[in-house]
Amino acid sequence: MESLSSSHHPSASVVTIYETDTYRIRYPTSVEELLCYPAYDEGGIPPKSIFDQMVDAQMEDISVVVFGIDKGLVVELTQPNLQGFIESDCLLLVEDKATKLVVASFQLNRMLSSGATIMSAEVSKRMLNESNIKAFQGITQDYIPRQARENAPLLFGMEMALLNSVAVFHPFRGKGISNVIYQACDEMLIFGGLRKSQPDFEGDLHPISSLHVMCSAPETIHLCKKYGYEMYSKFIYEERKTIIEGYGQVADYREVAWGLENEIVKSRFREVPCIEYYAKEAPNY
Repeated sequence: MESLSSSHHPSASVVTIYETDTYRIRYPTSVEELLCYPAYDEGGIPPKSIFDQMVDAQMEDISVVVFGIDKGLVVELTQPNLQGFIESDCLLLVEDKATKLVVASFQLNRMLSSGATIMSAEVSKRMLNESNIKAFQGITQDYIPRQARENAPLLFGMEMALLNSVAVFHPFRGKGISNVIYQACDEMLIFGGLRKSQPDFEGDLHPISSLHVMCSAPETIHLCKKYGYEMYSKFIYEERKTIIEGYGQVADYREVAWGLENEIVKSRFREVPCIEYYAKEAPNY
C-alpha cells in the first residue's frame, strides 16, 4: 500500500452534505484518500486506510458471512468500483470534526424502477455465473424489491435511493454515529435530494422521492423503525424453494440457486433467518 501521507488529507474543496456539532458527512475527495489516508492509528499498529475499514465492515455483511466469502474477493470486487462510487456521488464519509478522522462510511445508491441500484445492475449480471456465492445476492437483491414494489407501487418511482453499506468503523461504535447517518437521510428527504459534489445545469441536488433499506441486523431494523421507515417485504430462508421456483423462467438463477441446497448453507441461514425491506417517502411527494 502507498505510504499514508498527509497529502491525502481532505482539503478545503470538500463538499459537506450534513453536519452536527460533532460530525460532518461529506464526499471523499479522491480514490487516493480512500486508499492512502488513515482512518485512525491504533497506537503503534500500522494505521488502516479508510478503504481497509470499509472492507472490514463488509466482512460482517450477511451475504459474506453466510457464504464465507474471503477478504481478498471483497477487495477484488470493491476496489475497482471506487472511482465510480465517487463519480456517481453515492459514497459518503462521516468525519469527526475535532480529530478530522473518518469514523464511518455509507452509500446512497440511486435505484432503477425495478428496485435494483444503478451501480449494481450491470455488475450483478456479470457476476451471476461466477460462483454459487453470488446466488444469494442475486435472488435477494431482485426478489425483495420486487415483492416490496407489489406491496407499495407508489414508492417505486424514478427518484428512489437505497441506503446501504453502512459501516461504522470498530473504534467508533457505540457513539451514536448510525443515528447521525439516519438524521442526514431524513434531512435529504425533507429537502428533496442529495446535494451534488459538482452541481451542473440540472441543479445542485440528486432528487430523492423515497429512501429504501434492506436490513438483516437487529440494530438496523431498530433504526428504521425509530426513524419512521415501514417494512414492505421480507426474505425468509424457509421460503427459498418458492422464491427460486418463481425464477423458473430464468435459467441462470435456477441453476445457480439450486446449487446452494446443502446442509452447510442451511445451517448458516438459520443464524440469520430473514432480511427485511424498509422504505420511507419524502414528505413533499
